[in-house]
Parts: sequence; C-alpha cells; structure tokens
Amino acid sequence: LLGGYIYWFEREPISDTKGEVVFGVKEDSIDRIEIVRPEGAKSTVLERAEEKGWRLLSPVAAEADESEVDLLLQNLATMRFDRVVARASEGNLSDFGLESPKIEVRFRTKDGASRSLAFGSDTPTPSNAYARRDGSAIDL
Repeated sequence: LLGGYIYWFEREPISDTKGEVVFGVKEDSIDRIEIVRPEGAKSTVLERAEEKGWRLLSPVAAEADESEVDLLLQNLATMRFDRVVARASEGNLSDFGLESPKIEVRFRTKDGASRSLAFGSDTPTPSNAYARRDGSAIDL
C-alpha cells in the first residue's frame, strides 16, 4: 500500500505547458467538427445546435454525447506539439504517411475560420504519431 501511495500521489506532476500550442482556440469558439477517415468511409460531423448542445449530423442524425464532445473540444483547445521532427516543405509527405492521412480532424470556429489536423503513420514509439496542421507546409 505504501508503494502504491508513493507512486500515485508523490510522483512529479505532468506539465501541460510543454511544447507549442497547436491551435490556440477556446473550446466555446468551435461550432463544427468533422472527423474524416480515408478510403471513402463516411465522415463524422458534429455541429453546435445551441449554446451548450451538439448534434451529430453524419453518419446518422442524432443528439451527440455531450461528455465525449466536451473531451474532444478540450483536446483541440489544449493540444500541444511535443517536438518538430521535420518541415513538410523539406521532405516528402509520403514518408510520414500524410499524403493520405489515417485520419483528419477539421473544425470551424464561430468567426468562420477553418482549421485541421491530419494524422499520419505511427512513429516507432506507439505513443506518438506524425501530424500536419491546417494542410500547409509546416512542422511535422
């Protein structure tokens, strides 16, 4: 029991401030989210129905699970890049699995700005993946 207490309660806290902010948006500024899968699979589309409500538009029309949407919004708002491994303009995107990404998350803010994050092939360590922000030639 003592070992468990020390492991869980006395360990160093994980910092949420490490790395570069990916989008720098606020959770309540997002009004539409689309999750695109490759190879013709239907996209998952969510839209803010009202101030605190979300509606699933695709692949079926239904009320969205608020706790799941809140978690997705929190991740989009607080996500950070841990490190840059290459510049897209310097390398071939196929080397990173980004020419046709495994999955892409797109969202629109209330002011009409569209943002996206495409995830490519996994890195040798399973906790990381390559990503490209807003479809441009930027850091991977």
